Amino acid sequence: MPPNFPLPKTSDNTLPEIIALCQKIVPGQKALYLEIEPVEGSIVNECYGNVDKATQKSGGTVQYGWQIWETMPDVMAEAEFHAVWKDVDGNLHDVTPKEIPGITKILFLPDPTRSYSGRQIDNIRIALKDDPLVHDFIKNAESYFEMTNRGELADYHGELVATPEMKKLMRQNAEKFLAIVQKYY
Repeated sequence: MPPNFPLPKTSDNTLPEIIALCQKIVPGQKALYLEIEPVEGSIVNECYGNVDKATQKSGGTVQYGWQIWETMPDVMAEAEFHAVWKDVDGNLHDVTPKEIPGITKILFLPDPTRSYSGRQIDNIRIALKDDPLVHDFIKNAESYFEMTNRGELADYHGELVATPEMKKLMRQNAEKFLAIVQKYY
């Protein structure tokens, strides 16, 4: 990351844009803060396996939903599909450690309508700044996800060999990202 770029942060659940995002994803559902409470043997960013470990050890079930980040603070937010542990009393726990330093809690939007079946689920991105550059970055990110998850790639796990088309989108997004950083940070 460029030196002036602030790290992603947990989103503020009182921001009108975040409230609107949550209502778009799961109408009538409210996002809540969950402290990060890794279980023994938890792996960074591997929520599905970590929740499975928690349920095997202590019972309970999985709760699917979305963790909401300001991946570019004050510029862009993303809802990332996520799993947390629902204990036997119905309390939710994020048992997955994060790679971002200083993150101690997440904003989590439960989604009772979706589940994880082994296929990647694209993030849902919104601009917090009404800027064509940010909108183009989001459009490119969505195009890249679609391109890397079509056909047989939808079930592929592991390192991906980028096609020239994929490399072009990656390069364009890197250029847009740097332009956003220069403009806002």
